[in-house]
Amino acid sequence: MDMDNPVLDRHEKLFDALDTNKDGALDWFADLQPQLDRIAKAYSFNPDDVGKFGDLKSAYLDFWAECMFNAVSLSMLKADQKSLPKHEFTLMLRKLVVENDATLHNLKRTMFRFMNTEKDQELSEPEVLRFAQLWNKDIEPQDVKQLFRGTGTITDEQFGIFFFRFLNDFLPDAVVGGVLFGVRYRP
Repeated sequence: MDMDNPVLDRHEKLFDALDTNKDGALDWFADLQPQLDRIAKAYSFNPDDVGKFGDLKSAYLDFWAECMFNAVSLSMLKADQKSLPKHEFTLMLRKLVVENDATLHNLKRTMFRFMNTEKDQELSEPEVLRFAQLWNKDIEPQDVKQLFRGTGTITDEQFGIFFFRFLNDFLPDAVVGGVLFGVRYRP
C-alpha cells in the first residue's frame, strides 16, 4: 500500500476486501458474485430474479465489464484473461472515478433503488440500517440516525454525498465505495 497516496490506499483496501479468496486477483465468479449472493440472501431475493435484484446484478456486471474492457484496451490484460490483478484494478477504478464514468453512476442509482424498499424515492433510517447491518452487525439504530443529521431521509440526489459521509464520518476505517460493493474493510 502507498501511504503517501490515500486514494490509492483506499482502492487497494477495496481490492483486498473484494478479493475474498485472497488469490491476488479479482474474478467475477470467485470474488464478486458471492457478494451479490449475500445481498440476495439478506433481502430474500432469488439470485436469478430478473427484477430488482437482476438490475443490481446487471449494474455490478456492467462495472466489472467496464474495468475488464479498459484493462484490455490499455494493454494491461490479454483479451482472454478473466481476472484483474490488484495493480490493474486500482488503475481501472481510478480511471473510472477520474472520468466520472456512467457505469459508477449507474451502480449508485441502482443501489439506491435496491435499498429503497419502501419505494418512496427516499431512503429512510430503517432502510439504511438494514443494509448497513448486512455488513456490520454492530451498527445500531442510533448510529444510522446520526448519519442523517436531522434530515430523516436521503434522496437519490443526496445518495452519493451520503455514502461519502457514511464512509468517512461514521466508518473512518472503511473503504470509499466499499458499501456499494458490499464490503467493509477493517485494518
